[in-house]
Amino acid sequence: MERVGQASASELKARGWTETMILRLLGSPCSAAPVQLYSLKKIVAARASMAFAAATKRAAVASRRALKMHQATAQALLQTAWAVPIALPDLPEQALRAAAEERPRGALAGRSPLPIGLEHLVAGHAVQILLERCEPSLYSLDEAFSASGVPLARTVVRKRTLAAIAASCVSLRHECARRFRAERGSACPSEDERVLALA
Repeated sequence: MERVGQASASELKARGWTETMILRLLGSPCSAAPVQLYSLKKIVAARASMAFAAATKRAAVASRRALKMHQATAQALLQTAWAVPIALPDLPEQALRAAAEERPRGALAGRSPLPIGLEHLVAGHAVQILLERCEPSLYSLDEAFSASGVPLARTVVRKRTLAAIAASCVSLRHECARRFRAERGSACPSEDERVLALA
């Protein structure tokens, strides 16, 4: 909130001022940290100066450049995500089902056979097991962990993995489609439609 005759650095930044602009055009604040306040008279005078106009223009150019870099990085990561090889583990269906049944059975204190109606739970565990075995496919994105676009790139790899599972195992298609829909973000809507059509 603006004080009478004063504004804080955060308020100025919200109006488009950069740290450099504040330092160069306003100098030292009227009050010390943590809430640095600047005189409105000084702010008004700075805004009317040619230096402010030039600084605003430079900030806009820098912002556009940063946005282009952000978009380029995100696009490069998406290309990487589409190129990552998806290799499903060589796990026989019977062994996969046994491993999937073990997970809920552990939670149900060893009841065997599993109660009726838990097929969807077994399918969920089976898909999860396959996803975990395919997790190394995400490692190729680790180097860019803090870069722009990583969440969407990881989503693409997970969706491609779910698509591979759905294509190779008919009994898991419904669960793959459910998880596919739950994944946020899409880099290729047509690919989403193709995979969802499998279920």
